[in-house]
Amino acid sequence: MAAKPPGLLFACAAIALLGVPSRLRPPNLALSCRSRGPRQVPNSLLNRFVIHSILVSSPISPSLSGLAFSPVSGYRSEWILVWRQREAFVKSHLRSEKRAGSKAAIGAVLAVVSLFCVGVSVRNLLRAQEFHPARAYFEAGGKVPHGAHLAGALHSGSDDPALIGQWAAPVSLGMIPIHAALLYTGKLLFWEYPNLQGTGGTLSILYDPIANAVTNLSPTGNDDFFCAGLSQLPDGRILVDGGLNGPLHKGPLGTKYAYIFDPSSNTWTAQQNMKFARYYPTNIQYPDGTALAVSGNNAKGGAVIRPMEHFDPVAGTWTTLPSTANLPLASWDNYPRMFLLPSGNIVTAGQIQQSWMFAPSTNSWTYVGDLNYSFRHGEGAVLMPSLEQVMVIGGQVPQQTPTNTTEMIDFTQPTPQWTYGIPMNFARQNLNAVQLPDGTILVVGGAGGSQPYQNPVKTAEVYNPATSTWSLLAAQAGSRGYHSTALLLPNGTVISEGSDSGNTLQTYAEIYSPPYLFNGPQPTITAAPTSVNYGANFTITTPDAANITSVVLMRNDAVTHADHFDQRMVPLAFTTGSGELTATAPASGDYAPPGYYMLFIVNSSGVPSVAPFVNLNTASGHAQGR
Repeated sequence: MAAKPPGLLFACAAIALLGVPSRLRPPNLALSCRSRGPRQVPNSLLNRFVIHSILVSSPISPSLSGLAFSPVSGYRSEWILVWRQREAFVKSHLRSEKRAGSKAAIGAVLAVVSLFCVGVSVRNLLRAQEFHPARAYFEAGGKVPHGAHLAGALHSGSDDPALIGQWAAPVSLGMIPIHAALLYTGKLLFWEYPNLQGTGGTLSILYDPIANAVTNLSPTGNDDFFCAGLSQLPDGRILVDGGLNGPLHKGPLGTKYAYIFDPSSNTWTAQQNMKFARYYPTNIQYPDGTALAVSGNNAKGGAVIRPMEHFDPVAGTWTTLPSTANLPLASWDNYPRMFLLPSGNIVTAGQIQQSWMFAPSTNSWTYVGDLNYSFRHGEGAVLMPSLEQVMVIGGQVPQQTPTNTTEMIDFTQPTPQWTYGIPMNFARQNLNAVQLPDGTILVVGGAGGSQPYQNPVKTAEVYNPATSTWSLLAAQAGSRGYHSTALLLPNGTVISEGSDSGNTLQTYAEIYSPPYLFNGPQPTITAAPTSVNYGANFTITTPDAANITSVVLMRNDAVTHADHFDQRMVPLAFTTGSGELTATAPASGDYAPPGYYMLFIVNSSGVPSVAPFVNLNTASGHAQGR
């Protein structure tokens, strides 16, 4: 960071304290402190220089600047930037005509002195790359950007990874990871378009993040998995259904294809076709390990498929559900966000405004309520650790500027309804919201503009449900908007990749280490079972037992188009013994569908262990489909 010239500090203080002639005074920007009145700041080139220096350069003491800053509770060395109406500006500048005249003269002299430093600051301003809301204010001509949340949005610029985490250098994958799934082997399955667009033969790879090795897995057939649904099966295989029938940009033409990828042999196997072609379908797992294919455009791209289909991984067959299970609206969205609740019912949470509840026991739908914001295309959606609350994050009304707002619904309430939560610092669409083992939610990537790749947001942020606060984190190198993916890894890091915007890093992945990995050593698990049955007690051997405060299962995830089909965090009850923990598995598949999970223990400092994979629901390893 550039050092702040001493002359500038003097000039900042003088301008803030003395003001400027009213004819130079621009409208509607004030810096506010709870204990002092706001002071008007001129929106001139000089003042842009002053504000930029405060926000981008190293922090200065409020007592030196004379500017009324105030720390935000819950954020270290961050500042509130508040815009106010013109009539709310401080009137102390105009207490008398005599004082105004003398201030104008002194202010003019000090302005000339401070201009010596303008050249350096303007250079810094032009070179600054990281987008943040305060700079967006200036770039918007002094208007507050739509959806901007400036309170708490600015941090001190600390590079301390214990505060903001750290991104590793990008690594090449040789393709664009538009679809991603974490396998029980610890490796990642990625795929994108066909080898030759429009001719089939999806390009897929296996990536080993430990060895940083890429293996080509492209199927030998001509079927196209681009924009398919995908999900984990109980035995750790990956179900893929639907996709694109024809060249890119020729319309959302669905396919009936279904395939399974087997991590034990690294092979693709064609399955029975679905009855209906689907492009952009969502997969959701039942408590018994079977799966649903929901929504998606038909073969002609002209309508959304309303009938739902059920896949049995043991028999390898698809069954169309009764007509009572058809989607309740013809205007249903593609890639709907859907979550299994402990009741056994499945709730939708965007992208359309209406939320519905599906009851598998009766194959029927019930209306729940509307999101307050509107349609949330490209939103993030997360089932909270309580398993009874759902949070939606960001998104956009199509072709409009995205929002930074969030909403939550609680199904323990007699009449659940969506309520606004704490907004993010940045408005984003096509973001990835990833649950972390400490219970926080990491948001990476997304676009800040109305178009899928416009104004990429590179600064990550994290939501802490315990304090209801968002904190800014380190910025990644790549632009990760539309067609980007992100997944939690067993060592507690998060891998972010993709977005086919034409940027130089679209075929690269970046691994993020959250702040908790710089907060002391990770606790260790020296022994744990590879499989557990529902409701069973099991032992975790660890030398850190006395310092463990939580034990959680994190579902192996599968994701595309910001839709995290399998993401789920399940806290476990446990007791502490000498060198070991005794944890209790979830009671049934309603709480945690069968399949592979990462088993994390988290210590009192919030630091998670490296997680082993545990298969839930069987003592023999692979549950079904073998």
